[in-house]
Amino acid sequence: MPNGVSQFGKGIVEQELTRMFEPKWIRAAAKESGLIERERKIDPLVMFWTLAIGYGSQLYRTLTELKREYEVRGKVSISDSSWHDRFTPELVKFLKQCVIHGIEHISQ
Repeated sequence: MPNGVSQFGKGIVEQELTRMFEPKWIRAAAKESGLIERERKIDPLVMFWTLAIGYGSQLYRTLTELKREYEVRGKVSISDSSWHDRFTPELVKFLKQCVIHGIEHISQ
């Protein structure tokens, strides 16, 4: 999955998001925020796209539904605790960085 979103349908919104959020930027932001110290089962690209696209467009309303979507998109199986343990202040910091990055991209 070279760009982290290849399994998602690419409508206009998704195309613009993939231009805004390049894989290199997402990985760097994940490390900078402390979301990912070392990549194991949770891939920051898949996590980002699951939350950014999966939450809004598919209306997944529970962490369990998002976890299932993550597993499908990432082609992995993860424990509930591995998934739930990622919903931390570091994830909030990472998502805030993403929002700021997106706003800066749009304002250019």
